[in-house]
Amino acid sequence: MALREVKTLKPKPLAKKSSVKETAVPKQQKSVPAQWVAGVAILLAGIFYSGLQLVESADEMRFLYRSMDELQTNQNVLLANYSRLLLERSTLASMQTVEVVATTELQMFFPEDIVQVNN
Repeated sequence: MALREVKTLKPKPLAKKSSVKETAVPKQQKSVPAQWVAGVAILLAGIFYSGLQLVESADEMRFLYRSMDELQTNQNVLLANYSRLLLERSTLASMQTVEVVATTELQMFFPEDIVQVNN
């Protein structure tokens, strides 16, 4: 029974309605100022330009990285050759090698008599 009574009850208005009638204001079409359009166009052009610059700088960075990698590979090859040359020079400059080259190729010999010359 109580449920039926709740359904039939109507809510009471909280505030009294004013006697002033609201008049309908016709909607005016809002126009966007030309400055705003120009500003948005400039912003879009700036975003587009910065995107192109980003792509260009990324491409340049890839190119520079590739060049650096090639130069480092070349440097490693040159350092390996330099190390081999240093090793070869040290073996050729050893006393035994100098003595063999002097006796075989240059027909040099060690003096048997050592004479001191005075002025």
